[in-house]
Amino acid sequence: MAKKTLIFGIYYLIFLPLLLGFYFHKSAEPQILIYNYPYFFVLLFLSILLLGLIPYLVHRFIKRLGFRKFLFALSPTVLVLLLLYLFCHYRYYAVKQHPFDPFLQAPHTQLDLTDFAEDEVVILALGGSTTRNIKLAEEDRYPYLLEQQLTSRYPQLRIRVVNAGMPWYTSKHSLITYETYFHKLQPDMVIIMHAINDISRSFSPPEFAMGPYQADYSHYYGPSIRGAQAKSFERAVVDVGLQYWFSSVRKHAVDFPITTYRSLDSYTDYLSRLIQNIQKDGANVLILEQRSLYKASLSPAEQQVLTFGKLYCNNGHRYASPASLLAAMNLFNNQARKIARQEGARFVELKASLPSELTYFRDDVHYTPLGTARIAKEVAAYIQDQQLITAEASP
Repeated sequence: MAKKTLIFGIYYLIFLPLLLGFYFHKSAEPQILIYNYPYFFVLLFLSILLLGLIPYLVHRFIKRLGFRKFLFALSPTVLVLLLLYLFCHYRYYAVKQHPFDPFLQAPHTQLDLTDFAEDEVVILALGGSTTRNIKLAEEDRYPYLLEQQLTSRYPQLRIRVVNAGMPWYTSKHSLITYETYFHKLQPDMVIIMHAINDISRSFSPPEFAMGPYQADYSHYYGPSIRGAQAKSFERAVVDVGLQYWFSSVRKHAVDFPITTYRSLDSYTDYLSRLIQNIQKDGANVLILEQRSLYKASLSPAEQQVLTFGKLYCNNGHRYASPASLLAAMNLFNNQARKIARQEGARFVELKASLPSELTYFRDDVHYTPLGTARIAKEVAAYIQDQQLITAEASP
């Protein structure tokens, strides 16, 4: 009886804190309480397994076999776990590949340049994940919807809007991709929407960056961090668990002052040079205001979907609060407006048509289909009102 009590005492001392830590995780897009559906059901399964099923089976086996025979009966299970470990260990090193673009981290959109006709009006949309919007179907993304809007407004023209936005991309990425690739399209117009990814480069989150802030963004590896910061199999397994363990407790929001966002100078340089290079090629440039869900007063439902600060704008356990990120978004959008005026480009205000509401945002900055539809409609109306496309625009 004493041995059984000791076994269960040790068991619960190990697994209760372990399980409790996973309860304090907040999913990126919560759907049940603070968890998304997959995490909730995995947590439910682990709770039943660790707190109910395993203790019950151990109790039954010890009662039926006795303590010594029970330990002997565990031998096959231990052997199976050892073989599973060896297999996973081998597979981790044998197939470990993390392909990425060595210059851009994430590869840009590939196009068949011969597919573009001379009489087409080509519009290039540059930006990050808010332009690409990979969680939406292609027909719900703003560049696609903009093409439909413009085609209906200019039925006599062949109009093509190319979505060249990519997740993780900053103004520097767009500068590189335009200069090395997309200028070959000879676009008639280029639409640029950047802010949030440049804002995040002011931080050095250990999950995605190495070392302190660098003005050229070289500290921020983003999706290529696994190639730059190789881990052993054992460390990788532990880290997978740790990212879900007490994650809501370990990190706390901080109202970082506006001086924290040191990447503003780099953003200014990259965006200005991008506009200048596009204009040298004879194309019109539109800079879109990047809207977000951040505002002075957030409802509990709105607060639940905010994840950008905690995931990307942190320096370890301290991350940028919604109020701090609101100030940063205003700062970068105002700077984009100023740059557009200085460089002779056009700045498109979106605040009136895209309020900070869950109807239009599924998280901090990514749009719902209603949000992208609003962007497309507003931009199309601006292009028409400013007569940026005319019947003579077609060669």
